[in-house]
Amino acid sequence: MVNINYDCNKESKIGGIMKKVVLLTLLILSLAVPVYTAGTVESGKTSEIVEIDFQIWVTPNLTVEYWEDLVADFHKKNPDIKVNLVQAITGESTADNFLRTRLAAGNFPDVCHVFTEDMFIEAGALMPLPIDDDVKRLRNLKGMIKDDGNLYTYDSITLVHGLIYYNKQLFEKAGITQLPKTQAEFDVVCEKLLTAGIVPISVAGADWTSGFVFSILSAPQVYYNNTQWYKDRNAKKVSFYDTDWTESATRFKNMYEKGYIYKGAPAMDYTASQQFFLDGKAAMYPMGSWFSGSPEALATGFEIGVIAPPTKDGGSYLAAIANRNGYGVSAKTKHPEAAIALAKYMGLDPYPVSKRLALEGGFSDMENAEDYTYDMTYIQNEINDLYKNTKVMTNNYNHPIGANPPDGFTDSMTRAAQTLLTGGSVKAALSEMENYWTANQK
Repeated sequence: MVNINYDCNKESKIGGIMKKVVLLTLLILSLAVPVYTAGTVESGKTSEIVEIDFQIWVTPNLTVEYWEDLVADFHKKNPDIKVNLVQAITGESTADNFLRTRLAAGNFPDVCHVFTEDMFIEAGALMPLPIDDDVKRLRNLKGMIKDDGNLYTYDSITLVHGLIYYNKQLFEKAGITQLPKTQAEFDVVCEKLLTAGIVPISVAGADWTSGFVFSILSAPQVYYNNTQWYKDRNAKKVSFYDTDWTESATRFKNMYEKGYIYKGAPAMDYTASQQFFLDGKAAMYPMGSWFSGSPEALATGFEIGVIAPPTKDGGSYLAAIANRNGYGVSAKTKHPEAAIALAKYMGLDPYPVSKRLALEGGFSDMENAEDYTYDMTYIQNEINDLYKNTKVMTNNYNHPIGANPPDGFTDSMTRAAQTLLTGGSVKAALSEMENYWTANQK
């Protein structure tokens, strides 16, 4: 490509004949330039293709092929932008540590699928995002804006965390005719399953899933009793040694020791644990709403039902997160317009959002929710009914409960759960979380 710099101050020095020669030459050159499709040359202006890196979070549902399809659709709508996928390879519950490593190395991706956004905001890694008319249709926009008045991620999805999926065929085989609501009723169900030679619950003890399950089983007691628990822990008003956490940890440990949780759990990872349930080897599987849209779940030879985690009083409380798995833009991206366009597309455009809702069984947070409809699976219809008729308790795990937990707290929760699954004491598990919080609280 030839750049021609034309200095108007020298024009008067060019004779009439020379001026005609120059203009004729320029005309010939312009006629020789080929005409490109949109994205390269438009309206006589050369448009360069820019490249941006996009960190993706791959799960059994959100596969690499899923992300490739979304990027292909984005590229059709934005042919001037080439997106390079960066997969966060990790056995953890989020891409937080992966992103922290990239941030420390100075190669933070242009766009990231961020979970614990506050740590990256505090580190100056994310830029404030524009709030246009599309963004203003977010029903929870006020809750997404930070104390500094800025929005840092685009996301329009609510996901239910605390669910227990069950194999209706195995329940029938064990003679279970009434679904449990209280912890006592749940224990009776587990005993009936054991008597029938059926493993009651599949849990992955070898990775982050153990801490996640520990959290969703504990949340209805700990966080329902105190919806400001994390904030109160920062103020030292509560402790992990208090009654609610002690009882929850004791129950989790007892469930494993009684055989309610599969004895091979400590050696199983997320994928293996899910497959164990799908193969009909366990009757129940605690997981979030995203499992409901997986093709594997729909292809089983048995029907899957859904219940809320059991509680002491029989009340049905679900942990749900809203707008907490969004898309942020690097504060140092060289292509902010392109990066913002991709983040907004992933977080708000009906095509990717509807696809993710279908795969993860979520609910749209947009005022124009009818634009984000999808054909619910029969499992998602059950979740929808449960969601509408249940007292929902927002947040648990690594999400705000009055305040955000310390960075990396979910790793501590995983270690606590693994302690309980491998013969460790309740006190040791609680000390892990208590000491981690004390050492890392900001």
